[in-house]
Amino acid sequence: MPATYERMKSIAGQVKNARNNALNVQIQGLAAHIINRASIEVAKEYAKLGLKSYICGLVHDEIIVHSPQHEADTAAKILQDKMENVTVLTVPLVAKPSFGKTYAESKG
Repeated sequence: MPATYERMKSIAGQVKNARNNALNVQIQGLAAHIINRASIEVAKEYAKLGLKSYICGLVHDEIIVHSPQHEADTAAKILQDKMENVTVLTVPLVAKPSFGKTYAESKG
Protein backbone atom coordinates (compact mmCIF):
# COMPACT_ATOMS: atom_id res chain seq x y z
CA MET A 1 0.00 0.00 0.00
CA PRO A 2 2.75 2.58 0.76
CA ALA A 3 4.23 2.01 -2.71
CA THR A 4 0.88 2.94 -4.30
CA TYR A 5 0.60 6.07 -2.15
CA GLU A 6 4.14 7.14 -3.06
CA ARG A 7 3.47 6.48 -6.75
CA MET A 8 0.26 8.53 -6.71
CA LYS A 9 2.02 11.32 -4.81
CA SER A 10 4.76 11.34 -7.46
CA ILE A 11 2.19 11.46 -10.29
CA ALA A 12 0.35 14.33 -8.58
CA GLY A 13 3.63 16.24 -8.33
CA GLN A 14 4.33 15.66 -12.02
CA VAL A 15 0.84 16.89 -12.96
CA LYS A 16 1.28 20.00 -10.81
CA ASN A 17 4.66 20.69 -12.42
CA ALA A 18 3.25 20.23 -15.94
CA ARG A 19 0.35 22.59 -15.16
CA ASN A 20 2.71 25.26 -13.79
CA ASN A 21 4.94 24.95 -16.87
CA ALA A 22 1.95 25.24 -19.19
CA LEU A 23 0.84 28.46 -17.50
CA ASN A 24 4.35 29.89 -17.18
CA VAL A 25 5.31 29.41 -20.84
CA GLN A 26 2.63 31.95 -21.84
CA ILE A 27 3.98 34.58 -19.44
CA GLN A 28 7.65 33.97 -20.25
CA GLY A 29 6.91 33.95 -23.99
CA LEU A 30 5.11 37.30 -23.78
CA ALA A 31 7.95 38.81 -21.73
CA ALA A 32 10.53 37.62 -24.27
CA HIS A 33 8.42 39.03 -27.12
CA ILE A 34 8.17 42.42 -25.41
CA ILE A 35 11.92 42.58 -24.72
CA ASN A 36 12.74 41.58 -28.31
CA ARG A 37 10.39 44.20 -29.77
CA ALA A 38 11.69 46.86 -27.38
CA SER A 39 15.32 46.10 -28.24
CA ILE A 40 14.59 46.45 -31.97
CA GLU A 41 12.87 49.80 -31.42
CA VAL A 42 15.65 51.05 -29.14
CA ALA A 43 18.32 50.16 -31.71
CA LYS A 44 16.34 51.90 -34.46
CA GLU A 45 15.92 55.05 -32.37
CA TYR A 46 19.61 55.17 -31.41
CA ALA A 47 20.56 54.85 -35.10
CA LYS A 48 18.01 57.45 -36.17
CA LEU A 49 19.42 59.96 -33.69
CA GLY A 50 23.02 59.07 -34.53
CA LEU A 51 23.82 57.99 -30.98
CA LYS A 52 26.89 55.91 -30.25
CA SER A 53 24.94 53.99 -27.59
CA TYR A 54 24.21 50.37 -28.43
CA ILE A 55 22.56 47.31 -26.93
CA CYS A 56 25.23 44.92 -25.74
CA GLY A 57 23.08 42.30 -24.02
CA LEU A 58 19.69 40.98 -23.02
CA VAL A 59 19.26 39.25 -19.66
CA HIS A 60 15.76 37.90 -19.02
CA ASP A 61 13.70 41.10 -18.75
CA GLU A 62 16.62 43.51 -18.99
CA ILE A 63 18.22 45.33 -21.89
CA ILE A 64 21.85 46.26 -21.28
CA VAL A 65 23.12 49.31 -23.13
CA HIS A 66 26.67 50.56 -23.50
CA SER A 67 26.65 54.32 -23.76
CA PRO A 68 29.14 57.19 -23.73
CA GLN A 69 28.76 59.27 -20.57
CA HIS A 70 27.39 62.29 -22.44
CA GLU A 71 24.62 60.17 -24.05
CA ALA A 72 23.64 58.17 -20.98
CA ASP A 73 20.54 60.19 -20.00
CA THR A 74 19.20 60.35 -23.56
CA ALA A 75 19.86 56.65 -24.12
CA ALA A 76 18.14 55.78 -20.81
CA LYS A 77 15.05 57.87 -21.65
CA ILE A 78 14.70 56.18 -25.04
CA LEU A 79 15.22 52.76 -23.47
CA GLN A 80 12.63 53.39 -20.77
CA ASP A 81 10.07 54.74 -23.25
CA LYS A 82 10.44 51.80 -25.64
CA MET A 83 10.36 49.19 -22.87
CA GLU A 84 7.25 50.69 -21.29
CA ASN A 85 5.34 51.47 -24.49
CA VAL A 86 6.33 49.01 -27.22
CA THR A 87 3.46 46.73 -26.16
CA VAL A 88 0.26 48.00 -24.58
CA LEU A 89 -1.21 45.75 -21.89
CA THR A 90 -4.07 46.22 -19.43
CA VAL A 91 -1.45 46.68 -16.71
CA PRO A 92 1.28 49.28 -17.04
CA LEU A 93 4.81 48.15 -17.80
CA VAL A 94 7.39 49.90 -15.65
CA ALA A 95 11.06 50.04 -16.58
CA LYS A 96 13.46 51.90 -14.32
CA PRO A 97 16.89 52.53 -15.83
CA SER A 98 19.96 52.00 -13.71
CA PHE A 99 23.52 53.09 -14.42
CA GLY A 100 26.96 51.71 -13.73
CA LYS A 101 30.39 51.17 -15.21
CA THR A 102 29.87 47.41 -14.83
CA TYR A 103 26.80 45.20 -14.89
CA ALA A 104 27.27 44.42 -11.19
CA GLU A 105 27.54 48.11 -10.34
CA SER A 106 24.30 48.91 -12.19
CA LYS A 107 22.49 46.20 -10.18
CA GLY A 108 23.71 47.61 -6.84
